[in-house]
Amino acid sequence: MTALITDFFAFPVSRGKVQLTWTLNSLDWHTLKLERVVDGGAPELLDKVIRGEQYLDDKAPTGSLNRNIEYRVSVEGLELPPFTAFTGETKRDPEAAEHAIGQRILLRKFGFPVALFSVKSTGVRCSCYNVVRGRSDLDDCPKCKGTGIAGGYADPRIIYMLGESREKKNVSVVEAGEIEQSDRVLWTNADVKVRNRDVLVTAGGGNRYRVESVEQGSIRESPTRQVVRCIDLNPTSAEFDLEIPPEMIQILQRQPGRSMAL
Repeated sequence: MTALITDFFAFPVSRGKVQLTWTLNSLDWHTLKLERVVDGGAPELLDKVIRGEQYLDDKAPTGSLNRNIEYRVSVEGLELPPFTAFTGETKRDPEAAEHAIGQRILLRKFGFPVALFSVKSTGVRCSCYNVVRGRSDLDDCPKCKGTGIAGGYADPRIIYMLGESREKKNVSVVEAGEIEQSDRVLWTNADVKVRNRDVLVTAGGGNRYRVESVEQGSIRESPTRQVVRCIDLNPTSAEFDLEIPPEMIQILQRQPGRSMAL
């Protein structure tokens, strides 16, 4: 039987910031409690996340790389032992670290910028949220975009991606007639976790895609890459009107190899 939480990792992304990622093997709206333990001390509550799979600890203790910083994630309402991960655990494998550096260089040189809208995992539940069903009653709710949490998506951030395969055109038959949809497979590194239902925007804001599936690549349990399958958003989709700041649109218009800071 698959554990409720698997692939729990904690890795530093910059000074004082540690990215936590995990896989929640359930469609239920579980509330997860995140804690940090420094050098064997008392647990510190970081936050509570609703059905999420990532968290950025932006107040991580700095100092010696040898400090013992443990992270724990537990599920409220269930008598399960906490799942644990240690800072830098995914950076200890030399081959994985070298591979990660090579991928960043590859993306910097040949990748294209993408605005990533991550599905919110914390926040105020929308008025359309059905407690009994554990989800929104309106897939096209303008307030939460069908996610059940007010706002629906976090502010966009820039990541860099490359095409894994050529774009495919599929024709779907609906009540209004035939709709042509594009199916794309892209890849990026493991610095920022991409999840199902996230929205990707490319080409100056003109192309918008919804993430359908994400396949994680790793070297000896160290995450190194994500292969993302996505489909283009229908203009009538609730997520289609997500707004992008003007300065970010300028970044999206850049061509690969032009001052792309990862």
